Amino acid sequence: MKKLYLMRHAESAWGTASLPDFERKLNRRGERDVPYMGHFLQEQGVLLDAIFCSAAERAKATAAGFLQKYAFNGEVHYKDELYHASYETYLALLNTLPDSIEAAMIIAHNPALEDFLEAVCNVKVHISTASVADIEFQIEQWNDLSVAANGELLNLWKPREI
Repeated sequence: MKKLYLMRHAESAWGTASLPDFERKLNRRGERDVPYMGHFLQEQGVLLDAIFCSAAERAKATAAGFLQKYAFNGEVHYKDELYHASYETYLALLNTLPDSIEAAMIIAHNPALEDFLEAVCNVKVHISTASVADIEFQIEQWNDLSVAANGELLNLWKPREI
């Protein structure tokens, strides 16, 4: 059994029109929400073996804020391809993971997160900023993950609802 946590980047600032989308930073609410979510997942007993994050500034800031309150001993892997990704990009990334990784997290963007969730769990939900989807797959190897993997969405934790 493998676990995957999908986290959408926290709310970002739109104040500087000249700033490219890739370089947008978090706004105050975003900066407040991500440590809270890190603390919440820590309290839930979530154990992560790997974290993959979009290389966009707001996603990197989300990872940094999350790790202020979540104890993670590994290295965050920043991936350019997670910015404007397709669900196939997520599958390709996850299919390469070693089987020793039991639980992974992807911090990225919509609509790709929602598209991936719909593809692997056959559910359509909105993943709001700084929210985390908790998915379980009845597979033993990451290379068995596919759109036919029948993942189960166990939780969708939203900062405003917890």
